[in-house]
Amino acid sequence: MPILMLQPGEEIEQIIVHKNYLPFRLEDWLRVPIYFLVIGLGIYTLSTEGASIEFFLILPVMIVAIYFGVFKLLTRWLITSQLEYVVTSHRFIIRNKKSDKVLHSFAFTDFPEMTLRENAYNYGFIILGKPAPPIVTTISPLRIRTGFNMIDHDVVIENLPKVRTVYNMLRGKAGRSEKNYT
Repeated sequence: MPILMLQPGEEIEQIIVHKNYLPFRLEDWLRVPIYFLVIGLGIYTLSTEGASIEFFLILPVMIVAIYFGVFKLLTRWLITSQLEYVVTSHRFIIRNKKSDKVLHSFAFTDFPEMTLRENAYNYGFIILGKPAPPIVTTISPLRIRTGFNMIDHDVVIENLPKVRTVYNMLRGKAGRSEKNYT
């Protein structure tokens, strides 16, 4: 393992272990079935109608569904599998093991807001910063639009077993008393 550059007087206290699973989140349960329905509709249209006008009308929607439904999910998985979460005496570090680059460094004195998302098996993820809502509403002078949010959360600690233990440890090191579970 390459050496992580630490500040004077800083020591590594813990490396948080995460699983190499597909990081499937609660909002993905809303998005992915719709994307697969659109992709399936496109494949069905191609198999029954051939390369007809209906297929070419649904093709752009199908390409968008493949990008947002499948490609982004696989990209999230590939990125997460390369990450390492390091807790030092002064900060929390997210680094890429492969390129040996520090992606994010959060001092415990100025730690961002945290939101815990946990499943029934005590696995989950922690969102650092403000979470992105799964459904957004935009209000303009002429109309109101509601739809799926395609923007992911800024910084996420993914695929953690015993996620509540990690959350409470980070919360304690940051000196936070509030709990934010969803």
